Amino acid sequence: MKNDNMIKNLIFAMLLIIPLEVVEANEITWTTWPATVYYFAHLSGPGAPYGDVTFHITAIDEYALYVNGNRIDDERNDGNWRTVEEYTFPVNSNDIIISVEVKNHGTGNGNGLMIDIETGSDQFGTTTVRRMAEEHNGSLHLFPVAWYYAGWDITQSPLLGDEWYKLNYNPETGESILTDSDIYPLLPSVLPGEFKEAIDYTLSENTEVVTGYPGDFLFVDNGGTEGGGISLRSIEGENIAHGKPAEVMVLTDGNISDTFYSYTQDPINSTMWIDLEHIYRINEMVLYTGVSDPSNWEKTSVRSWALDISLDKFRWEEVGFIHEVGVSNIDKGGFNYSSITTPLEWARYLRYRISDKSETFPAVGEIMVYGLGYALEGVYESPWLDLGEPDTPKTIETISRDGDVPEGTRISIQTKSFQVQPDGTLSQGHWSAEHTEQSFAFNSPLPVLQIKYRIKLFTEDTYQTPILKSLTISYDSSVNVETDVPEKTAFLGVYPNPFNPETMISFRIGSVSSPQNVQINIYSMNGQNVRTLKNEFLGSGNYRILWDGRDDDGMVLASGLYICRLVVGRALFTNKMLMIR
Repeated sequence: MKNDNMIKNLIFAMLLIIPLEVVEANEITWTTWPATVYYFAHLSGPGAPYGDVTFHITAIDEYALYVNGNRIDDERNDGNWRTVEEYTFPVNSNDIIISVEVKNHGTGNGNGLMIDIETGSDQFGTTTVRRMAEEHNGSLHLFPVAWYYAGWDITQSPLLGDEWYKLNYNPETGESILTDSDIYPLLPSVLPGEFKEAIDYTLSENTEVVTGYPGDFLFVDNGGTEGGGISLRSIEGENIAHGKPAEVMVLTDGNISDTFYSYTQDPINSTMWIDLEHIYRINEMVLYTGVSDPSNWEKTSVRSWALDISLDKFRWEEVGFIHEVGVSNIDKGGFNYSSITTPLEWARYLRYRISDKSETFPAVGEIMVYGLGYALEGVYESPWLDLGEPDTPKTIETISRDGDVPEGTRISIQTKSFQVQPDGTLSQGHWSAEHTEQSFAFNSPLPVLQIKYRIKLFTEDTYQTPILKSLTISYDSSVNVETDVPEKTAFLGVYPNPFNPETMISFRIGSVSSPQNVQINIYSMNGQNVRTLKNEFLGSGNYRILWDGRDDDGMVLASGLYICRLVVGRALFTNKMLMIR
């Protein structure tokens, strides 16, 4: 009892002479996430060869336009996405190879690219349609009009490199890298943009605003949040059936030119289903029917069909019907494709059901499904960051975020870094565990030269998305990194302080001939030892210990002042900490 009273008296005495230490740290905060997306098209129609071709273009927020390997935008490119620039270029070829680099500032203007092309005969422009039928010299011709995008740094592609915009085009054969999807797996462009009414230009009938998103596969939206931020991408305008399981897989493989499913008997009342794998709000199914020769479409197309939907693949409901394809929808392409639109319906499974007899057996090239809402998950990965001090080792303290996370959604953050080892060498760490809390301590006590982070967004319901509005990294750049072990043992501080709900205790063990016994204890204001954080032998080096604001029994402690007592061998250090809940 006498010893306990002595400890209490000693603690209260220290309180009188030790000031509350608030450790200062540098901070860097991101509220916008600029990104670059690359768009491509290889266009050639029945009106080829082409002479002078005129391009009308705008994009959010900046663009660079290349045609047949030549950059053609100039001082007229004013950086204002509300104005549309016009450029005329002598193509003098059967092919129009278009490459566009679009830089989105991430400030909430939205997303989008629009190019309207005047060739004199063929109708070209950015579009989510994959093929087009056009009458030329008395015959109907079918030709691809597909656009593609890459949300990653295409300049790093081993196939393209710095001359990515040329797409390896061979004018003698008319081939480019886009003609071989096996070696260049870009996705079709998605989401007609929402700035159509804001630009000072009237789009031609076959031109749409299109959008691509940054990332490798699980794309996120970096430009659609007002004021900046990252959210899940909208699926509006995206074929959500692409690559999904189907009764016949060629119906969702994305290839509308070479792969068809051909019936071998009269298909009346037969069905073909697809599985979207999740429940979506859908409002349209498109059936690419017929074969690649438009002159046979009247015989080889599905003439009449119904759209059925289901949540469980057992109970089906008819929600739409189209009769006499090629006649009833002639204004939307006729036999080129047939579409059934419906008010928004919840569905996971969809099927078409053929309702007319056929004298000849039809063929189907692709099933495409559209809806509203958000993708279920997305990932953003930052580049390597030096925090503005490229040659300075930094001790990363905490990483925190702000934003909206509705119930049923989640944001997680991972980090990794180039760490400075005690011997002065650099090593790249692994990705940390995923942190879903708003603020967390960095996972390594070692100083770092560079850091990167990975943001994952997830939703259980396609009608809502989490939004990351800001991300802050706190760090100390006053670290003295020695190429050998440090000479002096020191208490480096507590950060954050005040804190809620956890804080990091940092210390250094100087040059010692043998490991030292290290004890770290947390005392309450009445002198009670509420938590023992460390009691072991450690060698020279820098260390960081996390205290989560709990006692030895795992119980959450109340707000108030606490004393951190650090003993390293014969050296004693104390520090006040203020916990605010």
